[in-house]
Amino acid sequence: PEAESVHRIVAQLANGGANLLLTSRQQPAGLRGEILYPRAGKLLEGLDDEPAARLFLQHSSKAKDESAWKFANEVARAAEGHPLSVALLAGEYDVSGVSAEKFLEGWEDELAAADRPGLAAHHRTFAAAFERSYRRLPDEQKKRLRALSLFPFPFFAVAASFVWTPPPSPFTNYQSLLTIPPPDPQSLAYFTLRSLLEVDAVYAEDNTPATFRMQPAMRREIARRLPDDERAALIPGYAAYGAWLARRGYLDIHRDLALNRLVRASLPALEAASDHLDGTDRLWHIRRLAWIQNAYGDTRKAFALLDSALPEGAPLPDPRTDPELAKAHSSLRYEQAKIFLTRGDLDRALALYQESLQLDEQLGDKKGKAASLHAMAEVFLTRGDLDRALALYQESLQLDEQLGDKKGKAASLHNMAQVFLTRGDLDRALALYQESLQLKEQLGDKQGKAASLHNMAQVFLTRGDLDRALALYQESLQLKEQLGDKQGKAASLHNMANILMARKNWNEAESVLVEASRLASESGSLEHVAFSTVKLGQLAQARGDKESALARYREGLALFERIGMPRESAQVREMIARLEGDGDLAGLRDPRGLSDPLAQAISAARAAAGRGDFASAIESQERAVGVARAALTPGPSPKGRGEEEGQLPSPSGRGRPEGSGEGDNQPLITLSILLYNLAGYYAGADCHDDAVRALEEVVAIDVHTRHPDLEQDRKTLEAARRLAAMTPEQRAQLRQSQTTQPPNNQTTQPPNNPATPSE
Repeated sequence: PEAESVHRIVAQLANGGANLLLTSRQQPAGLRGEILYPRAGKLLEGLDDEPAARLFLQHSSKAKDESAWKFANEVARAAEGHPLSVALLAGEYDVSGVSAEKFLEGWEDELAAADRPGLAAHHRTFAAAFERSYRRLPDEQKKRLRALSLFPFPFFAVAASFVWTPPPSPFTNYQSLLTIPPPDPQSLAYFTLRSLLEVDAVYAEDNTPATFRMQPAMRREIARRLPDDERAALIPGYAAYGAWLARRGYLDIHRDLALNRLVRASLPALEAASDHLDGTDRLWHIRRLAWIQNAYGDTRKAFALLDSALPEGAPLPDPRTDPELAKAHSSLRYEQAKIFLTRGDLDRALALYQESLQLDEQLGDKKGKAASLHAMAEVFLTRGDLDRALALYQESLQLDEQLGDKKGKAASLHNMAQVFLTRGDLDRALALYQESLQLKEQLGDKQGKAASLHNMAQVFLTRGDLDRALALYQESLQLKEQLGDKQGKAASLHNMANILMARKNWNEAESVLVEASRLASESGSLEHVAFSTVKLGQLAQARGDKESALARYREGLALFERIGMPRESAQVREMIARLEGDGDLAGLRDPRGLSDPLAQAISAARAAAGRGDFASAIESQERAVGVARAALTPGPSPKGRGEEEGQLPSPSGRGRPEGSGEGDNQPLITLSILLYNLAGYYAGADCHDDAVRALEEVVAIDVHTRHPDLEQDRKTLEAARRLAAMTPEQRAQLRQSQTTQPPNNQTTQPPNNPATPSE
């Protein structure tokens, strides 16, 4: 699955026109516009003599006299310009004590000895250069180098300590593993000086090496020399490093991008640690590893880990007899509940949170209790039970205040503000956001501050105070620039563009959107590029430039279809059809096709809405929804208006099996699109309570299908609830302050700001 995911991403980038430099065992790789090098029948050539000689001098600290240039050229030719061979020879020359005149003696014999059947010429050159360096190492250094070949990913220096002196397995003193110091810096420098190991990253404070890595070809050559019994003896050290790194990365991977990438690459070591730990140490490691897997989006692995530690029906431990086990079980249940919440199983999530809370209370763990209450509030917020959610947030807040936990208090205040914003109590929401902001400023939490400023801007936007909203978006944008958050910056620019378009400041809005698209492209987010492109089409349409608008819409549609976003694709097809004035549904149909009664109902609804007859539009769209519901057979249909929000039966009457593809959910996704459009028609007819109910079902379907738009649709639902809570006069005032949208309120908006978490 991982390889398939990588292939899909690379194909999407290539199809989108990105310039890529790749190596591939499959040649050609089947990518758009690819050029193979070397050409068929040609050997892979090395660098020319001059750049290869410069590379040698760059790696050598010894070749600095007047004759060095001539010698460097000789080495470059001997290595046939292959960079890794040049670097190895430079390192060997520095430590060999041999003169330049004698350094290459015997090189031809070494090349012949390195030859193996099927070995390419450039691999033979590398093998000879490596063997020259390796055979001159003392036996102890050879053993240490072989041990480092266990790591196919960059590693912290402390990893060497673990594999050079592996602990006995199972690890009986887990805490001691966390305090093992890194080796003497010179022990790793021994290998970096010889170019057998590379410094991967350095610490910013003093420029000392932080992480190391081996070139893949180097690692393979070293691993060939690692006997099976020696490798088996090293595995406990490899696993111990995984346990250490899980503790190092837990809760911190979102704060440090370099650590995030390193932990993700090192997951095999973290997973190996589970087999070498016992008792509560193993449970705590599973909890950390599950959190990390979940943070990377692999909920399936996270759930399997938690399920192995907490089989269904497992009794609660007694905190009086084993408090450490009780603490671990409370934390595991908390993490497992998060996954059930993501899957839409709110009852199971709430039950696990309540069990976690029970253990926290018996243990007297106020911090754990505050976290459990906060999480339970999110369940009730998802269900739309704002009173219960608010009460739990307030109880969590009281505990945060007793503990002096400013970070927890800031999170509780932020989420309480979300509740009041959903209710339409803008004054109370703003006051809480401001209080949360003050705490984040005291903590130096720039990311949290950017999130608060962004949400405060939404409050002022709802009030119609565009100047204040724009100023806050700009302030949030500045913080995201400091953090290097390109996706967050792109999302802020989108919101700013909406305000500029509302003011008909077309030129500035266009500049902002072009910048947002550039940032999205640089960060590799095709989704954000697609939203920017469609928004540029809306801007062109507002200017009266039909051809440019259609071109932008089609470009955005192609991106949405490529990355698999059917709802957005349907919306853009409808925008294209409206702009073209085409009476049929050819542009709106999903590529998989829609039934004729469904197409006719949608067409009638769109036509009625186009002439402002929302009553007829609602009647036709409700008929379309009925047709779509009938397609969800066998088994019960999705939640009706009288059912509890969030409890969505499967269309087959059973839970969705793991690994089922998008096609299994397509009828539900089609229904979701129709309900989303129906909500727009309800809003057009000022039937805001009905719009809320339709959007509640959209959110429930998102939860069930794990749709990527879940958070975006929750925000849309919150906005609909705010509208429903307003007086007609307040809604009229709001409409005057907003930009003119295409009919049916069907405007494709950018996703929610990634830097605005639900804290």
